[in-house]
Amino acid sequence: MKIMAVDSYYQPLRFGRAAGRYWGKMLSNIFGIGFMIAGWTPRKQGLHDMIASTLVMNKREWLRQRQFQEVDEEQMK
Repeated sequence: MKIMAVDSYYQPLRFGRAAGRYWGKMLSNIFGIGFMIAGWTPRKQGLHDMIASTLVMNKREWLRQRQFQEVDEEQMK
């Protein structure tokens, strides 16, 4: 499976956000419902993803999203 975690701007995670996501997973495990929440949220985010403002995406979809962002940035110039 080619998936990756990204921030809300579709950028790869940096250390601080990745650490926040890691510790958020600990809370998800403690409460038990943290992972099940993903089934009901529009962006399919677990509690740890909401805490760290992250998304888990298919790598192909991420590449496509990045291409759209590059086109938008070029049009704004």
